[in-house]
Amino acid sequence: DVERSRGLGDVYKRQVYDLQSGLMKVVLEKYDNGWKEINTINFNGEVDLRQASFKISSSGKYRIAVYDELSHVAYTNESEYWIDKIAPTITIAQQEYGWINEEVPLHFDIADNINGSGIEELVLKKISDDGSETEILVQKNISQNKISASVDAIISEEGITNYKLYARDKAGNQSYVYVTVKIDYVAPTADVDAVINEADDLLNVNINNVVEELSGCDLSTTYFEIKDTDQIVTDVLKYKFDSGRFSNIYTLSLIHISEPTRPLYIS
Repeated sequence: DVERSRGLGDVYKRQVYDLQSGLMKVVLEKYDNGWKEINTINFNGEVDLRQASFKISSSGKYRIAVYDELSHVAYTNESEYWIDKIAPTITIAQQEYGWINEEVPLHFDIADNINGSGIEELVLKKISDDGSETEILVQKNISQNKISASVDAIISEEGITNYKLYARDKAGNQSYVYVTVKIDYVAPTADVDAVINEADDLLNVNINNVVEELSGCDLSTTYFEIKDTDQIVTDVLKYKFDSGRFSNIYTLSLIHISEPTRPLYIS
């Protein structure tokens, strides 16, 4: 059997007895290129049921050898102990992503300490607004020695979504990391009017009824095509919209253009 523990000094217990010649001793053995004696309890010929208890201070395979007064010996099955107090570490390039208009690939690197019990479980969960968690599909790669691993996932859900990666080793130590993803596939909408005042060489641009539900509007950029040429002029209107969700009216106006122009498109 396998015992998994987070701390040092754990106790290995077995019930032992001998109803004939009686118990002489019980020996705790550890495998290290062969079975080696670690500790001994002497019983001096007792025949009643006794409990043999040993403290385990390092990881490895253990067994108990039970001797009677005639030096006959019986062995328990091997028990594998993992003495491990250190949780796996998780590394991610970013824990919060700015707004993006496409799917977001997530990549996690996980490592257990070199003398650790090894990575046992990796789970990525989406955290809903009510705090509930739902496991999502990921691609896992765990090394043969269980000391390193990676997790990959593609996030495509629009909006602000939060995720939590759990990593657990064989000793039960857990670690986790959070990541927030922001995806906005839909462009804002607005009513746009562009009126040329030829007398003053002015272009009056009015942007009204701007609607943006997710990432919010930042800067309005107007693109112009110079008449009878292939030249494109870009003029960033220096007006910063409120961030967040909104549906309000904004007006931008009076952009001076040195040549007669017509609007190509406004976004």
